[in-house]
Amino acid sequence: MRSYSKALILNLAAFSLIACDDIKEAETEIDAGGSESADASEKYECNDVISGGESSKPESDAAVVDDAGDNSESGAACSEIDLSNPKADGLENVEIEIEEGSAATETEDAVNASIAITLKSEQKACLKLTGAFDGEVKIKNKNDVDVDLTLDGVKIESNAFDAKLSLKTSNEEKGNTYTVSLKGENRIAGAGTKNSKKVLDCGCNLKIVGDGSLDVVSRYKTGISVDDVFTIASGTVNVAVERAQLYDDEKGFGVKVTHGFVMDGGQLNITARDGIYGYESRGLKVDGEDSAYGKGKGYIVVNDGVIKIESDAKAFSAGWDIEDDCETCDATDDDPFPDVTINGGVIDIHTYGTPREDDHADGSFSPEGLEGKRNVTINGGELSIVTTDDAINAKNAITINGGRVVAYASANDAIDSNGTILIAGGIVGALGASEPEGGIDCDENSRLTYKGGVVFAIGGSQNTPEGDGTVGSFVYSSLGQAQNFKAGPGGGSNGAQFAGKTLALTSGSNNEAIAALKVPSDYKGGATIMVLAPSIAKGESYNLYTDAELADCASLFSDVILESSSSVAGSAVQSVTAGVGGMSGPGGGPGGGPGGDPGEGPGGEPGGGPGGEQPPAQK
Repeated sequence: MRSYSKALILNLAAFSLIACDDIKEAETEIDAGGSESADASEKYECNDVISGGESSKPESDAAVVDDAGDNSESGAACSEIDLSNPKADGLENVEIEIEEGSAATETEDAVNASIAITLKSEQKACLKLTGAFDGEVKIKNKNDVDVDLTLDGVKIESNAFDAKLSLKTSNEEKGNTYTVSLKGENRIAGAGTKNSKKVLDCGCNLKIVGDGSLDVVSRYKTGISVDDVFTIASGTVNVAVERAQLYDDEKGFGVKVTHGFVMDGGQLNITARDGIYGYESRGLKVDGEDSAYGKGKGYIVVNDGVIKIESDAKAFSAGWDIEDDCETCDATDDDPFPDVTINGGVIDIHTYGTPREDDHADGSFSPEGLEGKRNVTINGGELSIVTTDDAINAKNAITINGGRVVAYASANDAIDSNGTILIAGGIVGALGASEPEGGIDCDENSRLTYKGGVVFAIGGSQNTPEGDGTVGSFVYSSLGQAQNFKAGPGGGSNGAQFAGKTLALTSGSNNEAIAALKVPSDYKGGATIMVLAPSIAKGESYNLYTDAELADCASLFSDVILESSSSVAGSAVQSVTAGVGGMSGPGGGPGGGPGGDPGEGPGGEPGGGPGGEQPPAQK
């Protein structure tokens, strides 16, 4: 396991992606035209970079996603069709039907322009598309075989007719796959008409490979729709929801998948910010389905690659909810597993909508960031999640075994589980709103278990770890009760005073930084602070700075700064005492003493659960 030094600073003031200690990441860049690309950033080295040290990593019951390679050879001759001049002459096992479009008149409806390509091969088919077409392209897979489809400079777009690309099969449950290899720049843009509800519409599995790019623009409802599992192995996929008005009470989606989403590489950028009140657009959602074919599915797995999502509504969701979505509600053996598992990669999520409660006239609205309706498990990766509602939310369990996570919720909890939370490793910054919201929330202290890693949490309130199996000690400081700070309502709701400042916890003996958090300049949340770190000893005194100055090297990693500092200077320092449940005393004096012993309640369990099929195995 990689070793680190003892200081950590989490920074949300900027969101560039630069690695420290030879960790190499990708940086998302938006050009003037709105397109996005990923460039590998330089390696930055930092002396004595600090983390949370060694930690135990509980076994997970989720399976591993196999590494996805490039588009394989079909073993048959590849048919090539120029959409600008489509011909079937000389093409084996391919039929083409072309329908010319016509505008609507006073007596006749508009007729859409379309190209229908029927693949009749009884083995894996191979098809290459080039050129441009003003209308709809439909590919029909007559014998439900796997298809290798290359898009090489394709443009499907129209101002007059419905524009979309449909990849169809006669039987979704046969599990066949369209493997789409991207070459050059490709674009599919719906015209905002009812027939282009789904701009890229796949009726089975869809896998993206190649070194090119694909832009998908939805002006009606959904950018990419996949009826089975959607996998991105390489290439760049940009999806935009650009609805100017609401059609037929339809909510917008960047990507909508039925059975699963797997990210193995490449880059996915989603922008879904049309701002249509009551029908705000979402980023990516996996629906899930309770059926013999859908059992154990409904998952999201990220192994590698870069994901960037900006949305008004929820950004990244395994969203099947047994209370709202079950169809065979009397049986549970056919239920999907709406789990989110992050094993690696870079994830940058922002949501912008204003949350609404259930009693609101327009119903509830929850613009959460990363959501698993069953479990969320983070084993690695670099996550920057900035939201209005909960940044990370799960119904059953949240498990953090590794990785680097910054979760910042301006109007709710940063990390919120309706069941258990287990933190066993990694580096976590959690910034929540004012009381009753907070940095870490699982309703009961007995449901929060700490076994390793470094956590710096701030908000109106915090759960403290008392779950069975909790190890180590931590510092918990309710700054609203300290003389050095202006008391706010609820004792912890005056965190705006820390906006733009650096909070740092240092050892009492040599004043070395143990953990530090740079608070965003727009922070208005609470002032209750909790720090978890293996090096903290129960009953020992530590210094808590609220306007710290850290010396030596500073290296920005994603929105996380890791600092190696021989000493910390600054103002507004108070002494705090480590212990379970320990509260701070007056500024400058000793803390409130060590807290009580760990609680007896059960600890959080790893993400995932028994029963049914598992998602493709984690790496």
